[in-house]
Amino acid sequence: MFKKIYVFYITLLLIFLTYVTPYDVWSFDLTILHTNDIHSHLGGIKKESGNPCFTSTTPDCVGGMARLAQSILDIRQSTPNTILLDAGDQFVGTAFHSDFINTPDQLPFVKFLNRLGYVAMSPGNHEFDHGCYEFFSAIRQLNFPVVVANLTFTDPEMQSSITPWTIVEREGKRIGIIGLITEATATGSRACSQAIFTNAEQALRNAIQEIKKQNVFTIIVLSHLGINVDMELASKVDDVSVFVGGHTHTLLSNTYPNAYGPYPIVKHSPSGHPVLIVTAKEKLEYLGRINITFDEQGIPQKWNGDVIRLDKPISNDPAIVSIAELLDSYGIPIKEKLEVKVGEIAHPRNPNFDTSQPSNEQLDEKPFFYCRKQEGLTANIILDAILEAGRSNGAQIAIVTTGLIRGNLPIGLVQKLDVVTAIPIEDKLYVGDVTGKIIQEAIENGVSKVHCFAFAGTFLQVAGLRFTLNAEKPVGERIQSIEYLNNGKYEPLDPNKTYRVIINGYPTEGHDGFIMLKDIKWTDIQKSPVEAVISYLKEHSPLNVKKDGRIVNVTPIIVPNE
Repeated sequence: MFKKIYVFYITLLLIFLTYVTPYDVWSFDLTILHTNDIHSHLGGIKKESGNPCFTSTTPDCVGGMARLAQSILDIRQSTPNTILLDAGDQFVGTAFHSDFINTPDQLPFVKFLNRLGYVAMSPGNHEFDHGCYEFFSAIRQLNFPVVVANLTFTDPEMQSSITPWTIVEREGKRIGIIGLITEATATGSRACSQAIFTNAEQALRNAIQEIKKQNVFTIIVLSHLGINVDMELASKVDDVSVFVGGHTHTLLSNTYPNAYGPYPIVKHSPSGHPVLIVTAKEKLEYLGRINITFDEQGIPQKWNGDVIRLDKPISNDPAIVSIAELLDSYGIPIKEKLEVKVGEIAHPRNPNFDTSQPSNEQLDEKPFFYCRKQEGLTANIILDAILEAGRSNGAQIAIVTTGLIRGNLPIGLVQKLDVVTAIPIEDKLYVGDVTGKIIQEAIENGVSKVHCFAFAGTFLQVAGLRFTLNAEKPVGERIQSIEYLNNGKYEPLDPNKTYRVIINGYPTEGHDGFIMLKDIKWTDIQKSPVEAVISYLKEHSPLNVKKDGRIVNVTPIIVPNE
C-alpha cells in the first residue's frame, strides 16, 4: 500500500515538473520605476497648454513631484522589489532651475530626488548647459550615485563625483546599473575642457566586462542616448537586460495615444536574449513602470508594464503632504513673480478675439519644435524683438539657434511666465561684425540637420534676413538663396560685405558646429533674450504677427514621432 502511494506522488511530481517552465521553478521579480527629461518641471504641466505648473494646488495640472511621490508610494506598498531610476536632463526648463542656477548646490530637484529614494541617475546633456561647476555643485548633494561610463574627467575631484556603474541589491540579487550619455554633449553643451566624452558602445562593453567581475545577477543600462541608439545597442551588445532611456522625449505606451511604440520595445541581443527598452516622455507627466520576472541566469522571461500618467489627486498622506509643502515653498514665490502681464498678442486667425483675455490657445498651430525647420510665429516675435534690442548697437540682422526656443507663446494676454516658458534657457545677447560669407556658412550649418530628429536646435531663426533651403541637397549646399533686408527692401547678401549681427551667446562659443563664429569679436549688450521679448511686447501690444516668408523650406518636412 505504501509503495503504491509513493509511486502515485512521484508520478504527480513528474507531471508537475513536465508542465512548469523554468521561471516557475526559480524566478526573481523586479519592478523598475523610472523618469527622464524632467527639465525642472517639478510642479508638473498644464493639461491644455503644457506650460509649467508651480504649486501643488494649481488647477488643471498633471505630473509634478507630489503626484510622482503618490504613485511611487502606492507601488512600493504593494510591490517589494522596486528600484527608482532617472535617465537625465534634470536641468533647464522652468524657473525651478533658472532661479537657482547661481546657487547650484541648492537646486530644488536635488531635495526631491533624495526624498523619493532614487538609487541612481545618469546625467543628460543639459546638465552641462552652464558648464561643469554647476553640474558638480548639484550632484554632490545627491544621496545616490550619478552613473556614466562614457564620460571621464581629467580633474580627480570631478572624477570622484561620478562612477561608470553602481550595484544595488534586492533579495540578495546584485543588480548592475551602467550609465551612458550622448556623445554630442561634447560639442552641444558648455561642458568644461576637463570633460572627455567617449564612444557609448565601447564604453558600455568595457563597463559590462568590469561589472560582471562583481558577480551581478543582471544589468540595466541607464541611458541618455535617445530611443534609436538604445535600440541599436540592445541589438549589438550582450549581457544587458533593460535599457532605461531618455534624451529624445519619447512616449512608449500600450494605452496612451500617439505613442512612438509599445512599452516596452523588445529587441534581442546577439545571443538571442530579450532586451527591454523603456522611456517615459518628458516634463514629469509620466512615471514608467516595468515588472520583470528573471530566470536564474538573470535573463528576462516575463514582463509587463506601461507608463503611468500622473493625474490622480494628491492625497493627505503625511509623506505626500510633506512633498507638496516642499514644492509650494519653492513654487509659490516663483508663481507670484512670473504671473504678471507683459503684453498682448492678437489672434492671427480671428480678428475679433479679445487680446486682453488669457487663453489656452497657442500662437503656432504646430508644436514649438517646428521652428527648427521652418518659419514660426513665436520665433518671428522672438527674433524681431532681439533685432530691435540690438538696433541701438547698430544691429542689422538677428540670428538665434532654435535650441533657445522651447515653447510657443499664447494668443491674447501674455505673462512673464509665458515668455520664460518659451525661452527657458538662460543666455545673453551679443553684437558683432560678420561677413556675408560667414553668415551664410552659419546658416548652412544650421540647416545641416533638418532631416534629423525633431530636437536638433542648430537650426537658425532670423530677422532682417530671409533664405530658402532645400534639405534634399548635400550638407553645405542647402541654402538656395539668402537676402538681407536693407531699408525695407531685400537684396542679395554680399559675401564680402560686413554686417552687424545680434546673436545669442551659445553659437558664439563654437558649439554645434558654429566654429565659424567663434573668432568673431562679440560684445555683450547686457540684455537677455527674455528681457528683449518682454520689452518688445510692452512696446508693441497688442502685437500683430504673421509669417512673412523669411524662411522657405522647399522640401517635405519630416518629423519622426510627432
